[in-house]
Amino acid sequence: MINKEITCNGKNVDIRSIRQSDHKIFLDWQELDELNRYFPNKNFLNEIKNKSWVNSKINDKNGLYFIIMDAKDKTNIGITILENIDKKNFIASWGIYIAQRRFMKKEYVFEASNLVLNFAFKNLGMKKVNGCSLANNIQGRNFHKKLGFKEEAIFNNQILIDDYYVDLIWISLTYANYFKSESYRLHP
Repeated sequence: MINKEITCNGKNVDIRSIRQSDHKIFLDWQELDELNRYFPNKNFLNEIKNKSWVNSKINDKNGLYFIIMDAKDKTNIGITILENIDKKNFIASWGIYIAQRRFMKKEYVFEASNLVLNFAFKNLGMKKVNGCSLANNIQGRNFHKKLGFKEEAIFNNQILIDDYYVDLIWISLTYANYFKSESYRLHP
């Protein structure tokens, strides 16, 4: 990771850099099948449950990996990432995963997203943040739009889900669009 210990605090959630001990947290996360079907990386939960994944991310010189916690009781509710951080072109890739259904609410998801995006733009000086979404994930696509992301490209028939291929949509958020977004105005 670029920095060993980063913490950002919000009203409803806090985010902090992952630690070696977080491996145990990931082991308790269960698959939410109906929600994971909209996640481009179907193996994500299996990957993060592997102790070597945490080690590799802690040592990743081009990535930041954050645990999302409830601000009140410090319950671990998910993970958000900035990876493939390009310090020459000031571009990074972003993603978020909420592991507990009771925290899949706007006040948690938008705030966690804004904390990490604010960090990317204000602290790291990123000019653009990229991500991806599945075409059939209407709720996720609307969420990205409220954050200010624009859909830039469609990769046709990219991800196999339930025996049929789904398009993958490449999204991006520029510095200027983020600070004009509905989400930033509501959760600065």
